Amino acid sequence: MKSYAPEHIRNIALVSHQGAGKTTLAEAVLFKTGAIGRMGSVDEGTSNLDYHQSEIEHKTSIFTAIGSCEYEETKFNLVDTPGFEDFRGEAIAALSVVESAMVSVRADGGVEVGTEAVWQLVEDNDLPAIIVVTKMDKEHANFEQVYAQIRERLSAKAIPVQLPIGEGENFHGLVDVALGKAFLYDASGKATEAEIPEEMREAYEEAREELFNAAAEHDDALVEKFLEEGELSYEEITRGIQIGVRDRTFFPVCAVSTTGGGVGMRPLLHCIKEYLPASNVRETLTGLKGEELVELKTGTEAPTLARVFKISIEKDAGEFSLMRCYAGSVEAGSEIQNVSQEKTERVSQLFSLEGKNREKIERITAGDLGAAVKLKDTHCGDTLGARGVDATLPKIAYPVPNSRVTLRPAKDGDDDKVAQGLHRLHEEDPTFLVHNDPETHEMVLEGMGEMHFEIILERLARRYSVEVTR
Repeated sequence: MKSYAPEHIRNIALVSHQGAGKTTLAEAVLFKTGAIGRMGSVDEGTSNLDYHQSEIEHKTSIFTAIGSCEYEETKFNLVDTPGFEDFRGEAIAALSVVESAMVSVRADGGVEVGTEAVWQLVEDNDLPAIIVVTKMDKEHANFEQVYAQIRERLSAKAIPVQLPIGEGENFHGLVDVALGKAFLYDASGKATEAEIPEEMREAYEEAREELFNAAAEHDDALVEKFLEEGELSYEEITRGIQIGVRDRTFFPVCAVSTTGGGVGMRPLLHCIKEYLPASNVRETLTGLKGEELVELKTGTEAPTLARVFKISIEKDAGEFSLMRCYAGSVEAGSEIQNVSQEKTERVSQLFSLEGKNREKIERITAGDLGAAVKLKDTHCGDTLGARGVDATLPKIAYPVPNSRVTLRPAKDGDDDKVAQGLHRLHEEDPTFLVHNDPETHEMVLEGMGEMHFEIILERLARRYSVEVTR
């Protein structure tokens, strides 16, 4: 994949309640843009993003994965995160390095507890977002009901930019509110322009007025024009939506089905490209120099600045440090300062990650994501920079463990082996802790819940061939 300027990159974290179709949505985006030749399936264990053995066995996302694709001269970096509460730390780290989020809400389930939790993370990070109502083809899909829940439980500033034509197995088209046109889809996903159904005319007029008001809100001239003429050009609407999304004065709501040809997928790609902010939207970042807050410049001309947001240790490939470059570029074959650890790292090789596939690259440019291999002293959350950069980005606010279990090696004498294995796993997952109880001298594992413990111990046994009882 070619290198893109920051203004042509969109970094998006995909977040949702477990089972809302977030990973399948990411797969559909990758497939529609030609990044992958066929859509994988989470349930069948063929997903391009849920590719770790634990994810295949449990049929759910457990680790953050990156999928990149190109659409109309724009690069999308999709950062797919787990929806399960025990792995919320992955979403927190991912949201710290993107400019926007895509929040999936299932049409047959509505807003769930996990949806509200991840929406709060979006709010905490002050991120623009698109809300995608997924699984519109399911039996009990109900867009109107789900949209009401979104307005009530997530944000009253959510506004539909599309209205679905039909629901469940009859979902076969969309009304584009900004364009004022309807599109009907065949089984292959090909769309044909059509008249807006008469029974949807009233709903369309209401959505149109709300969208136009939101688009004109930031420009007095547009407000006046809309009030006088009742119309705005498509370009004026688009510009107004871009500003509103960037400033979080409203959140577009889309509707899709990823099965068959993918009803609504092309309009969603358009929304990502046109409405979500580019990777250069922030000209400065707040850093820490000791106790002092300082400004750090971003962009291609500023000194190199990057953050490692995930460590992934993969069989036969070694340790990958996934990072976001904010300024300058990270170059293969160069040295870079780990400002957090006050160490110098040798960057031997760099890769772009496409789910389970990886492509060797020469550099990670400002605004983009990538991975370095075998950085010796680098950990999750560390700030990397050019020589002379003396401030760090704020630490990632991982959740504090809320559960604990005691562990005993299944075999006598394996205590050190267990401790060393858990230490290595902790490099990838900072949301658990392991220590010895000073009174009982037992090994204690602290984490986020039963599922979290299960995955940690499965990985310990699989990777390091050591088992424990608890």
